[in-house]
Amino acid sequence: MAIKKAKASAKISKKAKIAVKRKVSAKTAKSKETIRKAKDSKKEIGRISHFYPNICVAVVELNSKLKVGDKISIEGRTNALKQIAKSMQVDHEQINTAKKGEIIGLKTDRPVRAKDVVYLVK
Repeated sequence: MAIKKAKASAKISKKAKIAVKRKVSAKTAKSKETIRKAKDSKKEIGRISHFYPNICVAVVELNSKLKVGDKISIEGRTNALKQIAKSMQVDHEQINTAKKGEIIGLKTDRPVRAKDVVYLVK
C-alpha cells in the first residue's frame, strides 16, 4: 500500500513539474521579449578606448554619428551609465556633431572603463 502511495505521489509531482515548466517558459518568453525590445531601443555607436579619471573624459572611437544633446548609455562589465552627451571635443576643439570613424573626447558624469560600449538610446 505504501508503494502505491509513493507511485501516486510520483505521478503528481511529474504533472506539477510539467505545469511549473510551462509557467517558467512563459515567464522566460516575456523576459526575452523585454530584452529584445531593450536592444531595439538602443544602437551601438562606439567603444571607449581610454579614460582620463582626473578630468572625467572618455576617448570614444565612433561607429556612427553622435550629436551634443543625444541620450547615450555607456555599458560595460562593471557599470552602466545613462547620460546626455553634453561636451565633445576633437583635437581640443569643441564640436557639436561627430561623424562615423572619428575619435572624440566625451565628458562623462561618472568614471567608465576602456572597452565599455557606447549606445545611442532612442
